Amino acid sequence: WYSQGQRISHLGVFNLTTKQVTVLRALEENIEVTAFCVAKRMGKSVCVVAQKKNLGYMSTPSYLKILELPSLRLIVERSNATNASINCLHFAQYGTNAVLLSGGDSHRNGDFIEHSLLHLWSIEDLTPIWQDRQKINGNLNTIDSQLYSDRIIVTTSDGLASFPVVWDLILREPIAGCSHLAGRVRLYQFR
Repeated sequence: WYSQGQRISHLGVFNLTTKQVTVLRALEENIEVTAFCVAKRMGKSVCVVAQKKNLGYMSTPSYLKILELPSLRLIVERSNATNASINCLHFAQYGTNAVLLSGGDSHRNGDFIEHSLLHLWSIEDLTPIWQDRQKINGNLNTIDSQLYSDRIIVTTSDGLASFPVVWDLILREPIAGCSHLAGRVRLYQFR
């Protein structure tokens, strides 16, 4: 969980087994948690967090962190991960393939600053692997994935009312789009 005060975000873990609460307090003001997810890294559960410094009229680039669970000890950090906000994180593991995806926006303070809304990262060290480079205005707030015939299929949308896109992550290209506005999009495999 995370809580956001006036100009500060804290990240916390509540262990259901031990009832222990661990809180990672922001070390400085104006730090916002913009997205987080639980992932598997080297066989262990970790928390991946996207954060940015918000100065009100001006935001700074987003950065990513991998934190140990349940201690929230920092394992890896990537500063300047994207130029604009990261709004959602998604971890998917299919067999030996493990991927971390981030979705974000293309603007900061009305200026076009980010050429990719969808990014693929190494879960080991947060090295950037790929980005969509579509150079479109917009934002992503939801990502979902599903294994289909040895292909990792990913859907992206803004979570409100947009035209969702379906990606083949192996080919790293969009394979379908929707001509109707939709909010949150989920993949289901029917048998």
